[in-house]
Parts: sequence; C-alpha cells; structure tokens
Amino acid sequence: KSHFFELNLAKLLTEIGYEPLTFNKSDRPDMVLFPKKEENDLENFLHNDELKILVETTSADILLLSKIEADLENFKEHTTKVLKINAQRTLIVGESIAKNIPGQIQCLLKKFHPFTIITFENLEYLKKKINEKGDNSWEKVGKVLMHDGIVEKEFIDSIFV
Repeated sequence: KSHFFELNLAKLLTEIGYEPLTFNKSDRPDMVLFPKKEENDLENFLHNDELKILVETTSADILLLSKIEADLENFKEHTTKVLKINAQRTLIVGESIAKNIPGQIQCLLKKFHPFTIITFENLEYLKKKINEKGDNSWEKVGKVLMHDGIVEKEFIDSIFV
C-alpha cells in the first residue's frame, strides 16, 4: 500500500509541475522535491545550495503525531548521514491528519526544523487551483508547499485569488 501511495503522490506532484526524485530505501526520504534543478549531476545537486524539500509519506489512514515526529527526527539523518541531502525543510503527506495535530504544530515548529503537513486531498485541491488559474509558478506553489504547519484549502485559496 505504501509504495502505491508514493507512486500516486509522485504522479500528482508531477502533474502540479514539479517532478520529484524518488527513493525506495527506508534509510532515505521518500522523495526530494525542488522548484528547479540547475545542477545536472545528481550527487552534486543533492549536496549543493539549491532549494530541496524532503518529502515523507504515510499510507496509514490517519497521520499520527508519532509518525510526524519520526519523520522530523529523520531529517537530521537524511541531511547529515547516508545521502547528506542539503535540504531546507520537510513536506509530510498523508490521507488525513489526527485531530490532536493542529494543537501540536507550534511545539513541533519550535522543536524541529521548518515543515509542512498536507493531505493528499488538499494536494489534489492545489492541482485544481493551479489548473483553474493557469499558474504553477513556484512563487505560488512554493508558498503552499513551504507553509509552516498544516495546509488547509482556505490557505490555498488565499494564495490563488
């Protein structure tokens, strides 16, 4: 189920206009997302200063606090060991978000690096707004995918007015 979810997510991100790098080992992020890639050599790209977002997914029906914390803790592992990806933040995608998560966001932002949480449904909504407005510029999409905390439809609407 998790591999299928990751494939669907990669397809959706590509349809939005940003093709991610995908990984399939457990000691790596699920994907790396970026607005553009100037460096052609993959290893150099992963280590250089171009903007990169680590993408973590869960195929569980509900994204739980423990999974979010584990994904955020893995950021240090992914950026300092193994591939040493020079990334700036984490994007966490799930089917739905546990009801206790919104109340934990500020604590998590203080404890960890910058991160964004979005549901697959809201990513689909983002794609719909991009198609309606004909604008998939990083100026707008980046505001959504680099929003600190949870991305809701109302926030997407505020970007794509």
